[in-house]
Amino acid sequence: MANGLYDPGSTIRLGVSFRSAGAFADPTTITLKVRDPAGAISTYTYAGAALIKDGVGRYHRDITPNTPGQWYY
Repeated sequence: MANGLYDPGSTIRLGVSFRSAGAFADPTTITLKVRDPAGAISTYTYAGAALIKDGVGRYHRDITPNTPGQWYY
């Protein structure tokens, strides 16, 4: 959704792409941190198989917020 509003229990895809000199490139380390409304932080890494590689320089993680409020990543 363009406004960033989701219902609790909805799956949200967080995606990122990395480039070097204009071309997609894989970084050496990738870490995603998600903070829930209570302030708890979950950390996901590609090395820990918690991030999915979609192609060179492109990754994603699906999250499912289970409580209402503001979530940050």
